[in-house]
Amino acid sequence: EELKSFFLEYEITGFNGEISYGQIDFSYNSNPQKIFINSPYPNPYNPSTKIEFGVPEKSNAFMEVHDINGRLIHTNSMLNLEAGFYEFIWDGADQPSGIYFIRVKINNKVENFRTMLIKWFLYILLNL
Repeated sequence: EELKSFFLEYEITGFNGEISYGQIDFSYNSNPQKIFINSPYPNPYNPSTKIEFGVPEKSNAFMEVHDINGRLIHTNSMLNLEAGFYEFIWDGADQPSGIYFIRVKINNKVENFRTMLIKWFLYILLNL
């Protein structure tokens, strides 16, 4: 686990003119404590969305994108990831507007998301 830290030095002048100096140590672990998978952002999107995730130990991560009919249209995998923060990006530029389902599996944790790809011309019509 990588420990990161930074220091904040301060100077405070009291009402009586007395000056106090100090330093605050901000130390933190830069790796997640457990697996997390964030929801796709943005959602709705045009043309891409990303899913941020974190792993506390060496892991494998897989992503699948299915269309509304359940057809698998995209896969992505990241193998032997070290502890840290990562992201999957799905670019739907070559797909039609619609609802898509994204499944992310990291070790034994699985998350499923419903997303909406809205091409700009449709987005403009919906917001008139």
